Order: sequence, then C-alpha cells, then structure tokens
Amino acid sequence: MYSNIRQRHAVAQYFILQNEGFVSVESEGGYGTAISISCPASDEKMPTSAPLSIPHGAGGAETILLVEDAAAVRSLLQKIPEADGCAVIAAADAEEARHCFDRHRDEIYVPVTDVVMPSMNGQELASRLCSQKPNLTILYMSGYTSDTIAEFFPETFQTGFLQQPFPSSELVAQVRRQIASAVGG
Repeated sequence: MYSNIRQRHAVAQYFILQNEGFVSVESEGGYGTAISISCPASDEKMPTSAPLSIPHGAGGAETILLVEDAAAVRSLLQKIPEADGCAVIAAADAEEARHCFDRHRDEIYVPVTDVVMPSMNGQELASRLCSQKPNLTILYMSGYTSDTIAEFFPETFQTGFLQQPFPSSELVAQVRRQIASAVGG
C-alpha cells in the first residue's frame, strides 16, 4: 500500500510542479488537515478532452529504453516520447531493463533511466549496458536534487540529466539530443 501512495504522490507532485504550482498544508491536532494546490491562472479555454501537447521533433521511429520504478510515473513518461514518434520499451527496474536490452539491443538508441532505484541504481545499469554496447548515450533522471545526485552519482552529469519533475518538452529535447549524439549527428 505504501508504494501505491508514494506513486500517487509522485505523479501529483510531477503535475503540480510541471504546471508551476505549489502545495500548502495546514494541520491542527484534533481538527484535521487542509491541503491546497495552487497553479497559475490562465485565460486559455481547455478542450473537454485535452490532448497531450508535445512539440514534435524531426525524429522517426527511434527506440528508447525507459527505466522508472514508479509505475504511475513510468506510464506518464512513456507517453511523452511516443507522442514525438519514438518507440518506447518501458522497464520497472534495472533487471527488467537488462532483459529488454538483451532482446532489443540493436534497436535501442538511448536508455533513459531513473538514477535511484531498488537493487541496482541507474549508474550501475548504464555501466552494464555500455559494456555490451559502448556507443550508448545515457539520459539520467531523478526526483532527488541535482546536488544530491552530484554527491552520490557524479557520473550521471557526463551524458545528460533531467531533474524531475520536468516539462514534457525538455524530455523530448533531451531525448532528441541523445539520439543525435548516438548517431553521430
């Protein structure tokens, strides 16, 4: 149950911060807790069913390997590069990612991996994948602050790093940069 609550919290936080919002919490013993979510106002009219709005790149059907241990976040993040024309192979952890990589090694241009995961972190995963395919460029992402990641995982900044939450357009831009780097462009 805890991980389900944690995943829902991560998705809610992702949406709130992506929309430049904030959360305030007021609690008083014996009376309860009030949670307020505030986002900037807009005069824009939203359609009843808003489509995912992502700038389309010049890319084609490149394949990326997405590794994220939070299921709700993984599901959300998978849709972003798919909307830009990429094929996405999603994995819940490093072990699943290694199996997917073994099956699709020649198709995968860029692994996009969470840095902090149970059993094997993103940096260890990247090292193992690069030992099999040395020209891989890795894109790391984390909800931890960049200072924390730099302290414990300094190599993550050598190829690419996204601080979660990030705008959809930033993920698309970073993936496109990594793909261009992978193909020598």
